[in-house]
Amino acid sequence: MKQYNSILVEKDGPIATIYLNRPEQLNAFSSRMIDEIEEAVTCMPDDPEIRAVIFTGKGKAFCAGVDLRDASSIEKPIDSYRFLSRLQRMCNAVANLELPTIGAVNGLALGGGFELSLALDFLVASENAIFGVPEIKVGVLPGGGGMSRLPKKAGIPLAKRLVILGENLKAEEARSLGLIYRVVKNEEIMDEAKKLAQALAEKPQVCVRFAKKVLEKSERMSVYDAMDYEAHAAALLNDTEDKKEGMQAFLEKRKPVFKGR
Repeated sequence: MKQYNSILVEKDGPIATIYLNRPEQLNAFSSRMIDEIEEAVTCMPDDPEIRAVIFTGKGKAFCAGVDLRDASSIEKPIDSYRFLSRLQRMCNAVANLELPTIGAVNGLALGGGFELSLALDFLVASENAIFGVPEIKVGVLPGGGGMSRLPKKAGIPLAKRLVILGENLKAEEARSLGLIYRVVKNEEIMDEAKKLAQALAEKPQVCVRFAKKVLEKSERMSVYDAMDYEAHAAALLNDTEDKKEGMQAFLEKRKPVFKGR
């Protein structure tokens, strides 16, 4: 895998792991890290062996947000807009990745770190994980997608708590609100994330990619348009090798072996 400055990318069979690698800064986003994550994510579909991607942070945090040393040097509104647009573009690249994505949230996920987590498909969090967008405490607002994705995932009332009051969510509360798949002990987080990634890797990959696309797009459609789009997607899968293997395995009472075709 390519070597980066602010992230580490490792591959273990069908699972790729992207580590945010600025532990001394609690993995806060620098401009370079934002660009490197976007580049790494963009390259993932080029590797046919990769079937699931895990995001996590080195050290004690997932990501504490944007590095204030970078942010404090931005003075003009147009420069701030350009920086936030880069952050949004990176989060959108993660959200639009056809492969299933998992966040192993091993501590703080604040500001841009929370916004990154909202772009992922599944979150596994340690018991000490904290989620929030505390930007209002320093006189600004989240601009990396937090005010857009959060209401869609958890509703306007929760978004107001986090964005306007600046409250944080502990892992268990976030799980109870449906934002997190599972909460585990800190020392178990990577094992749990890899277990989930392996389960996803064993699914029929064409189905997984279609499912992600349908679920994301249907949110922006009328019910009837979404249902028609759903039917078209399901019908297109009828002639795949994986569909034939799945049906045959069911009849033979064995575990299917999907090949992503």
